[in-house]
Amino acid sequence: SLMWLRRNAKSIVDFELSRLHECYNEKVHIRMLTRIRVLSRDRGVIKGMFIGIIMTLGQQLAGINIV
Repeated sequence: SLMWLRRNAKSIVDFELSRLHECYNEKVHIRMLTRIRVLSRDRGVIKGMFIGIIMTLGQQLAGINIV
């Protein structure tokens, strides 16, 4: 369909697809960095993660971990 839209100009289609792919990868990368920053700044998330890690570690060391 893109070939039809661009009048079968393969070089133009390849260039356009590569630009779309680059833009998509850039947006995904920025979105992932934003999520990590938001999680690392929220005090409630940090506290919850700390409690979860400590509980898991305690279970593992006590030998009561459910498989």
